[in-house]
Amino acid sequence: MTGEKIAAQGAVTFWISQPSPYATFRRVVTDLGYGECVPNPRTDRSALECAVRETYGSKDRIVQSRKKPKQKPGGIELVDVERNEDRNYYTTNFGATVQDGQVVTDYGYADRGMIQEKFNEEKATLTSAAVSKTLTAILEKLQGSRALKPTGGIYFLPPDSIRDWRRIAEAIEDLGGTKVITVEVEMDPSLSSVVMATLREEVMVEALQMLDDLGRNTLSDAQVASRQTRAEALLEKVGVYESALERDLTDLRNAATLAKEAAMTAAIRQMPAVTV
Repeated sequence: MTGEKIAAQGAVTFWISQPSPYATFRRVVTDLGYGECVPNPRTDRSALECAVRETYGSKDRIVQSRKKPKQKPGGIELVDVERNEDRNYYTTNFGATVQDGQVVTDYGYADRGMIQEKFNEEKATLTSAAVSKTLTAILEKLQGSRALKPTGGIYFLPPDSIRDWRRIAEAIEDLGGTKVITVEVEMDPSLSSVVMATLREEVMVEALQMLDDLGRNTLSDAQVASRQTRAEALLEKVGVYESALERDLTDLRNAATLAKEAAMTAAIRQMPAVTV
């Protein structure tokens, strides 16, 4: 490998996410202009499962969903497992569901108040996975691209996005727990090739998927409009990376352009006919 340097700059970023108070997190991210990137609050079912698992779960106690969890009595059950050499035996310990925000237990004894307290905590918390999902969505809006795909969490940012990303990262870090690491880099051939490879895969996969979706002629007006918006964003992203990497990305630009034109054609086709 030579010591040749490419003039383009950028940044590599990754994070270690931790749970955060949902209401505060949403307010802060919304104030930054990215409220649409925050997932919806945790569902009652998810919070209940976690609450029961944390209060009564163990190696020999598992949480199981009932056949129709959304119909009465619905909900979940904590099941005791007796493990023997020839087979395991399962016995319901108690059942639980949520009605109008209140935990209701049945078919056995459970400290409903203790479960309710934990349930309330879980409902008010954005999980670490949801925090990470939010950061990923924001980064994608800033034209970020996954830099090292095998790791699943290291991204490259083009130079024009770094300032905004640092501002967002600082605000989220101030909430406590989550740590965002961002390192500005001078692009060298090895990093450039990695970013190029993952960008190429990202653009081609998304463009081909949009072309396939649009070619079926089964999308609603809203779905066609969504594909058109995505294609325009993809085309813009290719332009950003052409500048950042100082590379000719004609093939990627052509793929994104085809997707955009297909979406425009589909939108025209769905327009109501004008009668004279």
